[in-house]
Amino acid sequence: MSEIINEILIEPCQVYQTQQIIDLILPIQQQEFNIPLTLEDQPDLLDINNFYRKGNGNFWVALYKKKVIGTIALIDSGNGLGTLRKMFVHKDFRGKEFGTAALLLSQLTAWAVANSYTEIMLGTHDSLHAAQKFYLKNGFVLIDKKMLPPNFPIMAVDNLFFVKKLGSMTIEKVNVSEKLSLFNDYWNPRIAGELNGQHVKLVKFKGTFTWHHHKHEDEMFYVIKGSFVMELRGKNIELNEGDFLIVPRGVEHRPNAEEEVSIMLFEPATTLNTGETESEFTKKELQRI
Repeated sequence: MSEIINEILIEPCQVYQTQQIIDLILPIQQQEFNIPLTLEDQPDLLDINNFYRKGNGNFWVALYKKKVIGTIALIDSGNGLGTLRKMFVHKDFRGKEFGTAALLLSQLTAWAVANSYTEIMLGTHDSLHAAQKFYLKNGFVLIDKKMLPPNFPIMAVDNLFFVKKLGSMTIEKVNVSEKLSLFNDYWNPRIAGELNGQHVKLVKFKGTFTWHHHKHEDEMFYVIKGSFVMELRGKNIELNEGDFLIVPRGVEHRPNAEEEVSIMLFEPATTLNTGETESEFTKKELQRI
């Protein structure tokens, strides 16, 4: 599985990939989700350069062994607004074990920030439940249709709308001590940054966590202040201020801290804090700070 992940590339689309893009998108719309859209309803797919690459817009593809397995596009709608369109991933490459959607969105977001967009909006259909969950998890907020600006291009099938503000994503330094001062609870990670489909998280520990493992994600623990013991099946590793430890995917582990410790985590955005095991420690929705 890791070999597949490492071979997925995100690149600006090329004209010769047009038919592959169409062959990916139409079956998902028509067969998987029964959305009655035809190619004639979407002339943009036949003229991607002129439709999406006006101003600071762009269109990207996810490639696996040179085959298009995903798409995402950004329309420059003016006044700092970017409209997210055409986000599709082949069913064989969906889910956190591949991270295809996260890679596509990360590329689009980085482009938007670099080109001074202030917000990203999108429209979708209420039947696309997994897509809605993905957008909410990645910082988008559901808004009423009445809140859409006049320059937002609405598609006929859209009946749900989301927005993500980018004002806080300008290139600025982050002071870790200041971020840590914003919370005092334990075992509740906060997202302090993101890059390349990864989250930089801050968390405070005290006490003993639950045994768990992450099926698809490696985790890095960096000790900012204090110390703790990472318990593994077979041995314990003590970490002190300035130390870091990488726990490979699939390895069962349990953090244990006698006193409060402040930790920076670096891990894929798909990572659930308790991995494959749900318990009273599980945090499915994380706050951004």
